[in-house]
Amino acid sequence: MKVGLFQPWSLTEEWATFFYLPSYGLLRLGGLFPETRVFNGTVMGRDAVLDILDGEQFDLVGVSAQTANRHPAREILTRAKAGGAKTVVGGHHPTAHPHFFDHSYVDHIVRGHGERWWKAILAGDDVPRITPLEYGDHPDLYPPADWTQTVPDPLADPAYNPLYTPLHVATSYGCSGNCLYCISRLMHGGRIKRRDPGLVASELAPLYERGARRFYFIDECFGGDLAHALAICKMVLAEFPDLMWSTFGRVDYLTETLIAVMADAGCRALIIGFESGDQEMLRRLNKGYVKVDRFADVVQWCRDNDVVISCQTMDRLPYQTDDHERLTQRFLDANGLHKQSLGHTIVMPGMPLYDLCVEAGLLDDTFWEGPDLYYPYQGGLVWEEAE
Repeated sequence: MKVGLFQPWSLTEEWATFFYLPSYGLLRLGGLFPETRVFNGTVMGRDAVLDILDGEQFDLVGVSAQTANRHPAREILTRAKAGGAKTVVGGHHPTAHPHFFDHSYVDHIVRGHGERWWKAILAGDDVPRITPLEYGDHPDLYPPADWTQTVPDPLADPAYNPLYTPLHVATSYGCSGNCLYCISRLMHGGRIKRRDPGLVASELAPLYERGARRFYFIDECFGGDLAHALAICKMVLAEFPDLMWSTFGRVDYLTETLIAVMADAGCRALIIGFESGDQEMLRRLNKGYVKVDRFADVVQWCRDNDVVISCQTMDRLPYQTDDHERLTQRFLDANGLHKQSLGHTIVMPGMPLYDLCVEAGLLDDTFWEGPDLYYPYQGGLVWEEAE
């Protein structure tokens, strides 16, 4: 059986950070079938991807579709179906908005994590055209990501520097939060699924042997389970002593001791979503469990351990208060931080914010038939305190 997994090309450079990297989700699926090839359309470009689909006879084609590349995903699926392949689409956009993809060119729409369903499709089992969202599966039940299948080889890309540009490996999936601007709750059901450190090591090892030294650990809540975080750090120290890595941290989980251990194990940077220096604004974003009073402590702990902070804040938030910008800027100035904004708040299917915008009549599902990569929030929601 000839199997191809395709990452669509990007329509703008803004959404092509580390473009030489293949979709990590596709690499995970590739581990289920050794003869798979994973094609990175952000490197190859539209013409090369379509030429491959026209020139090769695939039995099965899978596509990862995010909201920003939903139209290229459609084009790939249509071309693959015309060539006689069984077609499957997964990713954020089909999970949140499955009816965007028509049955005429898609055999299966996989919602949420794809490993279970992809394994069943490979085996020829009966699989629903639109799979239900189920959150009981665990990534440790499946093989690690297979980087050897990627076309082109990301470690051979001229843009790749083993000391400075990171490869991605997941240490956990999911987040317990339900922030207005995030799709994580829909994808993971509010659960955090932490990977066994030994399996993480088995995924790091072949990349490390090829010279890779810089990694980004995909983990929305590193430290949420202290024992797991310490086990990951212990594994890195024991098996990959010169590894350098970064990850995403939540203020409510990070402690002085944990950051010190992370730094000893090679953590060089933490991405932290501060979002706003206004406690009321955080509450309105469903993020009131994070306390602004802890922001400065986390910044200092990182500096004490030479861990760089990427301070993520957001502009033009829904329900924005008069104090939002002033208090956020005061926090940044007081701590000598540069504002690394997430930019204009965007709205995409799957976010609680999207449902609120639809309910308010600000947009509807037909918006995604248009050319815009996403909907920039332009106001229109009014905060009403619950009684």
